[in-house]
Amino acid sequence: MSFKKMSSVNLSYKKQGLIHFICQNYSDMPEETQKKIDALCLFIGKPQYKDALKIAVTTEEPHSSIARKFYMSPRQLYRYKRRFYSEWYRFKKY
Repeated sequence: MSFKKMSSVNLSYKKQGLIHFICQNYSDMPEETQKKIDALCLFIGKPQYKDALKIAVTTEEPHSSIARKFYMSPRQLYRYKRRFYSEWYRFKKY
């Protein structure tokens, strides 16, 4: 699957792509980067949806499938993912 820019996120294609590919390579990233992803997922998804958000940003699994597993709407998951991308460069707490 290829990267597609989210039009609702106010970041350039290159910046969104960078976030996407960093997250897609989660297991190959340094521990500091992994901690940032985990902390940002917890910050946005709270304990209830942090795992759903992490799956959404680190895998190619369809949102509908993830949402079904976590008893949430795909739309809600998309909003969390959009916020994840929007907060990436501002988020320093990890």
